Amino acid sequence: MADVQQKATREEIEKRAYQLFEERGCRDGHALEDWIDAEREPAKPESIELSKTASASQTVLNSLEKRLETEQLRQ
Repeated sequence: MADVQQKATREEIEKRAYQLFEERGCRDGHALEDWIDAEREPAKPESIELSKTASASQTVLNSLEKRLETEQLRQ
């Protein structure tokens, strides 16, 4: 079975580049290096599914927060 590497999305690259920044102790001056390193890493199928789940969860959470705010304003 061939090892197929999936290209990471821009959002995944952004997240990974930020992780690299944090791993370095949040020191400035390496943004381009972090971005290139993040681009070179293959996308992980499980991270794609998790990011979709997290995004959907955040959407639901935002909706619930808005409903709660609306209910509180009505009282």
